[in-house]
Amino acid sequence: MQTHNIYAAALRSQLGGIGLLFVVSGLINILLLTGSIYMIQIYDRVLPSGSVVTLMGLFGIVLLLYCFFGLFDLIRQRLLARLSVRLDLALGAECFAAWIRNDEKNNVPASAQEPLQQLGDIRRLLSSPAFISVCDMPFVPIFLLALFIIHPWLGAMVLGGAALACAVMATGRYLTRNTISISANQEHTLADMSYHSRRLAEPLRAMRMQDDLATYWRGLQRSSLAWHQRLHAPPDALASFSKSFRLMLQSSILTVGAILVIQGQISAGMIMAASILAGRVLAPIDQMISGWRGVACGWSAHRHLHRHFSQNIPAREGVALPEPKGRISFTAVSHGIEGRAENGLKDVSFDLSPGDGLCVLGGPNAGKSILAKLAVGVAAPTTGEVRFDAVNLVRWPSAQIGPAIGYLPDTIDLLPATIFDNISRFRPDTTGAQVIAAAKLARVHHAIMALPDGYMSVVSGGGGSSLTQGQIQQIGLARALVCNPALVVMDDPLRSLFSCPDAEQIVAEVARHMRDRGSTVVITARQPCVISALNKVLVLSEGRIRQFGLTNDIFGRAFPTRVAAKVQTLPILGNGTPRASGG
Repeated sequence: MQTHNIYAAALRSQLGGIGLLFVVSGLINILLLTGSIYMIQIYDRVLPSGSVVTLMGLFGIVLLLYCFFGLFDLIRQRLLARLSVRLDLALGAECFAAWIRNDEKNNVPASAQEPLQQLGDIRRLLSSPAFISVCDMPFVPIFLLALFIIHPWLGAMVLGGAALACAVMATGRYLTRNTISISANQEHTLADMSYHSRRLAEPLRAMRMQDDLATYWRGLQRSSLAWHQRLHAPPDALASFSKSFRLMLQSSILTVGAILVIQGQISAGMIMAASILAGRVLAPIDQMISGWRGVACGWSAHRHLHRHFSQNIPAREGVALPEPKGRISFTAVSHGIEGRAENGLKDVSFDLSPGDGLCVLGGPNAGKSILAKLAVGVAAPTTGEVRFDAVNLVRWPSAQIGPAIGYLPDTIDLLPATIFDNISRFRPDTTGAQVIAAAKLARVHHAIMALPDGYMSVVSGGGGSSLTQGQIQQIGLARALVCNPALVVMDDPLRSLFSCPDAEQIVAEVARHMRDRGSTVVITARQPCVISALNKVLVLSEGRIRQFGLTNDIFGRAFPTRVAAKVQTLPILGNGTPRASGG
């Protein structure tokens, strides 16, 4: 296992760029002194002497310095852009993987946990003016020092003003400390409702739910907007105060400076220079107050990503194991949440050999679907162990075990890509012959070829309007079969393929074909289906095995006519359930 935080490692890898960023920011801030020094030289040297040559010489130097300022500012912008891109490249794939395996342990909305969204918040922060102000903040003391050199009174006034501006910024953070997360959750809730309403548009229209749902959505919208207003009201008020205060402070500096000139303590040019320097001290603070929400969101995203990658260290790929054959072993496997028995498993043990075909029967909440998920590694057992070819399923390298597993869930969707990509599982080494063979086995090849672009037809998420529901389901089945997997698990396939004509014949044909190739096939169902294509039966009730053995031994040879009645009379077996052998 990796023992380091890949987010922290990605940040450390950018330390060179971050160091260069602050060096360039330092040069930019030094060059910002140009205007103040130029102002002093004009009032104290050029005007008293009346020398145009001196003026033009100074002006040429100023132009050159501002050219360097523009160059360094461009370099800083490009450094920030590259820093954000490199962080995205280093963390994007892992954040996407984390989003796919989004844990079910937290009760907060999935969208609120999305690492990709948090990475996007950091990217937006790095490209915002507020972050440039963050880079400028360490160099504010340079301008303060210059003010104190001009006169201590002026430096003290600006220092007090900066302290007040920082207090305003801290107040803004305090006032919005809880509002940011609540507002974000409200926005995500509204977005989730909009997304799922679109997904369910057909039944909503059929039951004429649009008006009532729109009223409910409007309530969510009003709540989201209310929290949005609460989030922005304090920072907006404080930003307005900060800008007004800065203008008043600069006018106060001009007033105090004029008094000091009258008293002969400073020159006239120093008045304008002090005003410019005061603006440079307060400008970064003003920008941070104005962009505080972005800074706060970025900082929150940074903390969440650091914590996420500290708690979810990705497993290092193990050494390559022998080619998977499809031997599956459940040993005293239990799964479920304490105090909730539904959909769980209790002390389930059985073995399947390559070429076996298992039909898992049971009613609602029997645990069939969770058994299917455990078999393919989507879920992890609470106790016990699931082994694939005598190796714990979690210890297989993903690149090796992935092609060895074919999984057809009870609900099928397609990703927004071509049909070829969907069937090939986006694997670059999948050949066209493999994709076509899988599509033919799922009986969807001819339907795909009838499309204008064939296998290169692009579908939207969920399938798109160019495909029927039955075709989407068959493409999902082809995706499960494309790599000639050693294990094929179909969770309630007659439900998954409910829109397909001859669904039971397709499932039976797939089961026979894959078993003939030596693959292990597991099919879950509420009612006996394709029993003739499978050689073993496992009956679940309330998460426990009622019976497990050879199909002929349990049902006799005159199946499937007597199967349904036979299932109801099977005795419940205890923890000593015998393991069937042979096929």
